[in-house]
Amino acid sequence: MERCPNCRARLDEAEICRRCGMELGLLLATERAAEHWLRIGIAEFVKDESAAAEQALQRVLSLRRDPLAESLLGLLYQRVSSSSDRLLIDPGTRLVISNFGGRVLISQS
Repeated sequence: MERCPNCRARLDEAEICRRCGMELGLLLATERAAEHWLRIGIAEFVKDESAAAEQALQRVLSLRRDPLAESLLGLLYQRVSSSSDRLLIDPGTRLVISNFGGRVLISQS
């Protein structure tokens, strides 16, 4: 946090705003916790641990709005949905692909 959310004064390392006197300790602790969970979410995402990454990134978003966490969560959902859309087809099987009402249909012949 660079500025006081109350008076917009620039902040130094103190947990109390020098201008308005607002207590910032809880806000700073929340910001540190969000950074902690973001690092965990990134590490789990890289290790391809989808469930742990989702949990950590959701925790970040419960603490603050974070564009990086939102983007990683979107990528994670794309990864999970595209892997569940894969079909296991025996080699040599003939497929018929047709377009019906704007939807692609795949069937075996």
